Order: sequence, then C-alpha cells, then structure tokens
Amino acid sequence: MMSNSNKPDAKGKRQHTLPNRQLAQAFQFSAQDLAANRAGYSTRAQEWGIPLRLRSIFSAIETSKLVRMLTFSRRQKVDTCSGRVRLFRELREIWSERRVDLHEIHYMTVYGYEMQFPLTQRQYQQVQEGIVYDVYYLCYTSTRYQVLSLERAI
Repeated sequence: MMSNSNKPDAKGKRQHTLPNRQLAQAFQFSAQDLAANRAGYSTRAQEWGIPLRLRSIFSAIETSKLVRMLTFSRRQKVDTCSGRVRLFRELREIWSERRVDLHEIHYMTVYGYEMQFPLTQRQYQQVQEGIVYDVYYLCYTSTRYQVLSLERAI
C-alpha cells in the first residue's frame, strides 16, 4: 500500500492562501482582499471602506454593469513591507477648560522601516510583537499610512 506522506496536506496547502481569521476580522480584510494585496493592488471594497460583514453583498453589486461603468478608475497600488513587528501603546493627555482626558493610542512599527502604522485597540491585541509579518498598506502622506492586510511571513 502506498503512503500518503508525499502528498501535500490539504490544510498545509490552504494555510498559505487563507488569512488568519482573527487578523482578518480585526483589520477588516477577506481572502480576496489579501490575494489582491499580495498582487500589489487594493480591492474596491478596501478603497471604499466597505465593512467585512457587507462584502458579500458588495461583491454582487460590484459585478453589475452600472457599477463597472461608474468605477472605471484603476485600483490603488499597495505598498508592502516585511519584518519583525514592534507594538507601542501611549497615553496622551487632552486638555479642556475644566478637565484632562487620557486618550490611548496604539501603533506598530516594522523593523527596518521608519513608519508608524496606527492601530485600533482590537488590532493591537491581535498582532503579536516580535513576529515577522508581511504588511500590505496604503501610503497617504510621508507620515500617514493605513494597513490594509497583513500575514505572518513564511
């Protein structure tokens, strides 16, 4: 009887194409978004900020002829960086006339790059410090970036 040890494991095969579920929910990206980001582009849903829970409805609308005619522009190019992630949490004081409020700020950096990626508290909790990630992001200005998706580097 022949052994199955030479055949690729179905789980292992899918492991590299599907996103980590917790990261995908925290950063609001789907497997299709991640595939487009790997190819160097953002999806229309990412560009328009469509919530993950509405993506299935949006994809049906997006394929209609009217929407395709109205959205003839090219998709945005996505930048990529890869490296070990470092997480930061800061408390900032916001002064008003009668009180001081503390505002919690979360962000991450990627080793070897001089960029700070802002994070929500949920995103901050899902990313693991010290792990090497491939980060797909949009660059709006020289100091303003938005993470579209990320995955552990292989």
